[in-house]
Amino acid sequence: MDLLDNITSMMNTTSKELWKSKPRPVVKKEVKTETPESSPVTPKPSFRIPKKTANAQSNASSMATGSPLARVTPSPSPSQSRPSSSCRMEADEKLKRECKDEPRGYTVGRSIKQEYKPGVDTRGRCDFVVPRTLAIEMNGVTMDLSHAPEFVNRYHINITKVKRNGDEKDATRGPKQDLPSAQRKQALFALFGQVVSEHPEFFGENSWRHVYDLGNTFYSIGCKIKEDDGDVVFEMTPDAINCKSSREFFSRGCSKLIITVQWTGKIYIKGPKQNEDDGTRREAARFFEILTSQSIFSSDHHVFANKFFEGRADNDVKLGEGKCVKSGFEKNVRFLGNDERSAVPVLQIDTKKSPFYRGQSVLDFIRELTNRDPDEALKFKPIRQKVARELRDLVVSTTHQDKNTWFYIHGIVDNSARNQMFETDEGEISVEEYFKQRYKRSLRYPHLPLATERKGKGFSFYPLEVLCIERGQRVDNKKLAGKLTDKMIQQARMLPHQMREHNLRQLHQADLVNSRNEYLAAFGVNTSNDFVKSEAKVLCAPEIKYKTSAIQPDRSGTLQWRMNSSVQFYQPATVKDVSLVIFDRAVSNNDAMEFYRALARAGRERGMVVQDNSVKVTNLSSELDSEIEEHFRSCAGKVSMIMCITADKKDPVHDFVKLLEARHKVLTQHVSRQTAQACSGRGGAKTLENVLLKFNVKNGGVNHIISAARAALGGGTTQQDINGRLFNGKMFVGFELSHAAAQSFYDRQVAEKVKEPTVVGFSYSVGQPTDYSGFWWYQEPRLHNILYLQDHFRRAFHDYHKKNKRLPVEVMVYRSGTSEGEFAEVGKEASDIRAVAERMADLNGGRPYHPKITIIVAQTNSNYRIMPASMPPANGGRMRASDFNVPSGTCADTGITHPRLREFIMTSQQANIGTSRPTRYTIVVEDKPQMSLTDAEHITHFLCHGHQQSTLPTHVPAVLYAAENLAKRGRAAWKTKLGENSDGASSSASAPQYKLADGEDLDGFYKRISRELMNSLPNQYFA
Repeated sequence: MDLLDNITSMMNTTSKELWKSKPRPVVKKEVKTETPESSPVTPKPSFRIPKKTANAQSNASSMATGSPLARVTPSPSPSQSRPSSSCRMEADEKLKRECKDEPRGYTVGRSIKQEYKPGVDTRGRCDFVVPRTLAIEMNGVTMDLSHAPEFVNRYHINITKVKRNGDEKDATRGPKQDLPSAQRKQALFALFGQVVSEHPEFFGENSWRHVYDLGNTFYSIGCKIKEDDGDVVFEMTPDAINCKSSREFFSRGCSKLIITVQWTGKIYIKGPKQNEDDGTRREAARFFEILTSQSIFSSDHHVFANKFFEGRADNDVKLGEGKCVKSGFEKNVRFLGNDERSAVPVLQIDTKKSPFYRGQSVLDFIRELTNRDPDEALKFKPIRQKVARELRDLVVSTTHQDKNTWFYIHGIVDNSARNQMFETDEGEISVEEYFKQRYKRSLRYPHLPLATERKGKGFSFYPLEVLCIERGQRVDNKKLAGKLTDKMIQQARMLPHQMREHNLRQLHQADLVNSRNEYLAAFGVNTSNDFVKSEAKVLCAPEIKYKTSAIQPDRSGTLQWRMNSSVQFYQPATVKDVSLVIFDRAVSNNDAMEFYRALARAGRERGMVVQDNSVKVTNLSSELDSEIEEHFRSCAGKVSMIMCITADKKDPVHDFVKLLEARHKVLTQHVSRQTAQACSGRGGAKTLENVLLKFNVKNGGVNHIISAARAALGGGTTQQDINGRLFNGKMFVGFELSHAAAQSFYDRQVAEKVKEPTVVGFSYSVGQPTDYSGFWWYQEPRLHNILYLQDHFRRAFHDYHKKNKRLPVEVMVYRSGTSEGEFAEVGKEASDIRAVAERMADLNGGRPYHPKITIIVAQTNSNYRIMPASMPPANGGRMRASDFNVPSGTCADTGITHPRLREFIMTSQQANIGTSRPTRYTIVVEDKPQMSLTDAEHITHFLCHGHQQSTLPTHVPAVLYAAENLAKRGRAAWKTKLGENSDGASSSASAPQYKLADGEDLDGFYKRISRELMNSLPNQYFA
């Protein structure tokens, strides 16, 4: 919902080493790896999530022992220069002999030594040099539990609303929309507080010692109800409720409320019992999240789960069109530390900015939206449709009744109050006359369209002039387009020092960093006033290899990645005939040919084989689908590519072109008029390069490959050896899940099931780590585990074997779309991959095939933010975003990570705008022998430089980035195939849908639509 979540901050390398401290007087070893494991013939499957071990942690952080969150001074960084003795511990003679004697080839399934050595013990030597360390600050404050009890009691609470007809309803359940959800939560919080204060015989005299989650759970250290008491029941009539808003909420059709409380157990929040398992720790973290929310529940904040926005308008920023930007934050509590004993709860807070509707009359909203008087604007059908889309599902309140009510606008009808008739007991009457007779009110705008409220199978009609938009409603992203999106993005961009100040302000406003919070004091919990300090490594960037040259990082590990005129692609493509399609006369034929000649000329300079005279120009209309498809049909098997030029960058024909690409197996590339003109004119070299990068990989080329850089290697380690260990024999895989958009209020109200499927984007390397293929498929909506894996992974093994004449030794998967509570489910996906591998013996010379499987979950939307502990002064002249952000390669694997799991927090992208968001990587499946965490970190960072359409690192490994693009492709293919309502107001559930064929079940249905819409082209068509 918050656009800040959708903004990918790109980082560029820090030009000034502003945070570099003096060289260390004594050089320390930078890396530790695991205790050696015996290497079996085939990897042993591990169904447990890999845990930290004593020898599994990197030694880069100075906080390897003791509390990881203690306020300590980070150890000084090493010098940029690399003396011969710097972190270059020689391997022992035995390891030297093993490395020297190993054969360079390998055969899958045989128990022979290989160049790929996942189980090599690297203790006693340093394979990687860490160029520098960096003192960092995390967006969290520690929670001091020294005065807190060992446990709190957990209670289940039912609040039942007994209707006047005797029916019962759970009062904690209701609509999920912003306004009714907020009103229900406010009413429940007030009711709970009243029950506690009115029954001291059960709850004691101190009401601060009970915290409620606004649902069916509360925690307490003062409640006297025990397990033996069973259900304790309280009854109350709505008239007895003290809070006016709570009384009005519960009194609608209610005769009484029944509150039932039952003790359900102890939750250990500190001490040895709290460390027994992850489930106990998660429950403790949930308690702390509820505890830190209590003061906010009673304040002027708009509350949405763990997101809180300022209710007052002091800091609002107007966007226009009746919308504004509100500031707020999202919070959560994690237990962080190097191990069980040092783990402490940390309250994380992340800045949120979200668009809201301003509280105002509907007529004023229309004036802002259209820049016209409503009476004039609504005469035109296109404007009426625009207003209808904006008002649909919006909560408005009436202003003409003695007791005003609110409702959801279902739509806008063309009929006005003067000509819209409806039946009453006294006969037919117009809306205008009804208002005169019933409310003694003459309408000022009787000719305006009417708003409708859905009531069962019928509708109620309201004049727009009697309605006001309720405050506290967020704007759906679909209703925030064009210039408003750009304004929102500008507001969401905050440099690290600005974000830090914003977070501190939010913490103080919520009473979370001072002693005034009565709830924290009652439970003996205190929060620190400073953000958590830690230390991170800055990993060296990889070497970027082209056909004719290579780009090496400097001694500080920083990569200046630029393609000069002499650089040729690592694997240049050969392009034969091309069909150049101009849609809607976006450019002239001459301009189109000039663009293609410039592209072909640039391609030849990079080593591609492409001719100017191999292109034919065709003009088509974007409105004539049949003609477009006929052109694709005529080009199938005859051209290398169809290059399309449209007037706009986001032209509606784009998705249809991509659908036809999959259907007729013809590669496509789409450029806008602005891009085409820039490529053929002066000053467009960068634009031309970007188009060319796509052009080469789409046609089967590889722009660049990656390698461990010499600057990253420790003593006794060669590029050949380290590349063999990191890359050889590995197939890198990316999985991304794309879920359907939220349903409309009406669809939820009528319990309409979500019919738009979840899309699985699947990418995998087939040769070099930067050479990818991939596709997508569909599965059951809103499902977070991957189905049909066995049906599709076989193709990946076949493609890898086709290119390498062998199967991969290891499958290394990067998986997104999974929360910490779902990590165990990922083990089932590993089992599916193993099941496919067992059926690959025919490609393995008849021998059993058991590849090593590693799955790393990448969480890109976690609340982690890391920034330099020391930043340049904000008023120090013209500063870039990179001067305030951590540099690319910043990696923290101690202190601020999970105490049990093997994970690391990494920022690989370069910050050009705002504050970069790191990615949290957790190894959740790993066959024995385990790779070192250092290897996992470097592989991940290197792969972030593998994206073929850019000369900047991405926020996730390129194989996962490709999976994200494939999931988007699959979603667009589904929507294009099915179409949408012309007014754009349909929801995912109400749009036209595929239907089950005769005798077809859901599994067969999803497999069929996957076959019909899937793109099976072999190259990086998704670039």
